Formats: sequence, structure tokens, C-alpha cells
Amino acid sequence: MFFVVPIIVLFLKANGLSFLEIMVIQSSFAVMMVVLEVPTGYLADVKGRRSSMIWGTLVFTLAWIMYALSYGFWGFLAAELVMALGWSLLSGADVAMLYDSLSDMGREKEYSKIYGKVVFIQMSALAVSNVIGGYIGAINLRWAYYMMIPAFLLAVLFSCMLKEPKRHKAIVKKGYLKEILEVVKFVLIKNKKLKWLTVYAGIITTFLFIGFWAYQPYFELSGLKVAYFGIVFACFQLIAGFSGKYAHVIEKKLGEKYSLVMLLVLMVVSFVLMSNFVMLFSFSSVFLQQFVRGFQQTVFSDYFNKLTDSSMRATVMSVKSMVERLFIAVLLPISGVMLDLYTIPQAFMISAVTLGVLGTIILILLHKDKVL
Repeated sequence: MFFVVPIIVLFLKANGLSFLEIMVIQSSFAVMMVVLEVPTGYLADVKGRRSSMIWGTLVFTLAWIMYALSYGFWGFLAAELVMALGWSLLSGADVAMLYDSLSDMGREKEYSKIYGKVVFIQMSALAVSNVIGGYIGAINLRWAYYMMIPAFLLAVLFSCMLKEPKRHKAIVKKGYLKEILEVVKFVLIKNKKLKWLTVYAGIITTFLFIGFWAYQPYFELSGLKVAYFGIVFACFQLIAGFSGKYAHVIEKKLGEKYSLVMLLVLMVVSFVLMSNFVMLFSFSSVFLQQFVRGFQQTVFSDYFNKLTDSSMRATVMSVKSMVERLFIAVLLPISGVMLDLYTIPQAFMISAVTLGVLGTIILILLHKDKVL
């Protein structure tokens, strides 16, 4: 239930932040995630997914309290760093818990289908909260942040109701750092398929993230009223939700190779359309990116789970997220400067070209190493 999604950039701009400062805050969040992602994923593997998720939701709640009470750059930065700790505790632990729970029931082959339903439920909840947040934000931007606090207190309650699944191969509990480094080495060096899938997922996720922070000023430029931002974002969540829910069906028909190529093509086409058409209904160009968001979340999660075993699953997923955050940390401040120096349409065209080049290089390397 993220009420702030439709108005977060408007809120930060209203509190005096430039695009560069907004991106620096988000980049700092990403750097913190890079530092914490793998250790907290390993902690979830060793100490249990349930406890990791309980602590994660508690810390997340604290972060939203800090955000709601802050009025400037340093307050928002502190809130983001606390949020990074909460997010890192949740990241990897949730999907590992789901996969291992299904494994306990002998239903791990249904993971892609069931995780798709999870994505659909998440996006549906986002859609409802985005509509509410948009209307509330039109009255008072800060009120949307206050609404986040009870929503995450509920998340703490639900985390306490979870049941810890078995891990089918005990992970070594001594030499934590050595074990973490071994998993990182396995993902980024030893296993070629995991390595290039990790890099490719990182590129796609980063440009989805860059696009998100430009949506709201783009909507203002196109003449859309703030009160309707929530409805538009709700449409985004529903598209991503349906895409995630039926990703296993689409991926089965297209196959892994064409599914991965499709992600890049749709992203590039979306940025090009947004660059060349700025009018009231231009937000429809973002629908392509939202399809990618839901689809890639389900498909990449399934690919990674199939390539790893239970003992290191949360850690491997955390390595994937760590790489994504590293890309975000590097590219987001650059995009902030770009948004301050150029027009929004020009920034989208630069994003299209950059993504097209980087994505094509990774696909060529995937093909060269006979991964695709």
C-alpha cells in the first residue's frame, strides 16, 4: 500500500529539492542496499526468512515516520538510509520463503505461476493505494506519507503470522564472510548464465527506475492534473499486475531468448514514444514499461530460483538485487543532472539510446556465451 507513489517527486520538489538532489538521495539508498543486500540475504538464509521479514517491516515503518516528519534534504536522506536497511532485510527473504514453502509441499514447479499471482495482488493493492494517494496528494502532499505508517504496521502484523519453511540443505554457519563471497563468486563468475542474467536484469531494472522518477514532471508537462496522477499510476500497477500474473504463459510461448529480447525492445520503444509525443494521454506510452515491470519480476525470479538451491537462494537473490542497486547508484545521479540540464523529452531520448546500446551488448554476450 504505497500511497506516496503518484506524488513522491512533487513532494520532494515542493520541499525545495532539485532533480539532482532527488537522485542523490535515491543513489544513496542504492549504495546502502549494495552494502547491506548480500549480508542481510545471508542472514535470512542462516537465521530464518520469517525473522528477517519481521525486522524488515519494523524498520520500514520507522523510515516512513521519519519521512513524514522531514522537511529538507538531510531528513529525507536519513529516512532513505533507514528504508534501505528495511528493504534489504525483506529483499530475497520473501521470494526464498515462497519457493521453499512450495518445495515443502512438492509444488516448486508451480512457483512461476504462483509468484505471478503474488505480483498481481501486489500491483492491485498498489493500484488502490495510488488512486487514494493521488486524491489526497492533491489536497496535501504530506498526508500521503502519514498514511504509509499504519499500512506498514499491518505489514509487521502479517509478517508475524508467517510460518518458517524448511531449508533442504543446511548452510554453513561459520565463516559468514567467506560463505557470502563464495555465493557472490558463484553468481558473478562461475555460473555464466547467472552472471549475464544478473547484469541484464540490472540494466532493465535501472532504466525502469530512471523512468519512474521522470513520470510525474512528464505528466505535468503533458497537462495532466495532479488529482488524476493516482488513477494513471493505478493503471500502471494493474498492467504490471496482469503482466506478472500471466508472465509464465507468455514466457512459455516465447521461450527464454525472445522473452529477454522483448524486454529491451518494449523499453526502448516506450522511451522513444515518450520523447516524441507530449500530450494529455501521453502516459499511455508508459504502459509498455509497466508490462515489462510485471513480466520481468516474475520471469527473472523464476530463472534465478531454478538455477540455485535452497541453502543459498535468498543470498543469490540478494546478489541479483545488489547488482541492480549498484547500477542504480551509478546511473541515477547522472540522470538527475540530465533532467536538470535538458528537457524531459530530450532526457527520454537519451535514455532510449543508452538503454538500447547497453541492452544489445548484454544480449550479444549472452548469445556469445551460448546462454541464449
